[in-house]
Amino acid sequence: MFTHDISRALEGAIGKDGASDADFADALAKANDAVKRLDTRRKDGSLPILALPERESDLAIVEETAARIAHNFKALIVVGMGGSSYGGKTLTALAHNPFTRQAGISLHFLDNIDPYTSNQLLLTVDLKVAMFLLVSKSGDTAETLAHALLLVQEVESRLGKDAVRNHFIAITEPRDSALQRMAAAYGMEVLEHDTGIGGRFAALTNVGLLPARVAGLDIRAVRKGAAEVVRRTFAAKDSEPARGAPLPPAKHWP
Repeated sequence: MFTHDISRALEGAIGKDGASDADFADALAKANDAVKRLDTRRKDGSLPILALPERESDLAIVEETAARIAHNFKALIVVGMGGSSYGGKTLTALAHNPFTRQAGISLHFLDNIDPYTSNQLLLTVDLKVAMFLLVSKSGDTAETLAHALLLVQEVESRLGKDAVRNHFIAITEPRDSALQRMAAAYGMEVLEHDTGIGGRFAALTNVGLLPARVAGLDIRAVRKGAAEVVRRTFAAKDSEPARGAPLPPAKHWP
């Protein structure tokens, strides 16, 4: 299901620029030790991300929210920095053939505060049929808040203050933060960001799965696939992730 071909990184295949068998074997042993330590944390629950793929209890709300967005809007704009955007952007790429014209809802990701990008979005997207998904684990990410303030102001000025609550959803931790306060002030829907999983690792949480489901992916299958990779990683000797971890070639290691 998941394979990692490293043959062209080894000395036997590409010569002196590749890793020698001895160096690779030594590095693989260290990688396998790391896998054992991770497995211990998986079993004792101290690394929640490794248990996430097996979880299903949180998927129904993601599917319901995605269906509501797809039914009522023609564009979903995800606003978030780093992992708050990249997870969804990566997964939604799986749903689209870049060489065909896509029907249905369009997805956009605002992951920097370049004013030209923001202005082009506002000139292009019809706000009456646009949903904005504001993503910040802490709820205090400065760039995300800056975008949120701009977008809320635009929606309020064009469609009225009451429209804001219907055009914005926030994903953030359930604690006091600037984003929580903004959401409360405008009556925005708020979805809980998993408190045990950092933003950059959040692709398989609602952060990545909500845009993915809007794009048409089977998010239950995505989780099951991830769970199978995790299972094989800890069940197999010299698993694929462990074999890939020692690269690049040994002579270039510090």
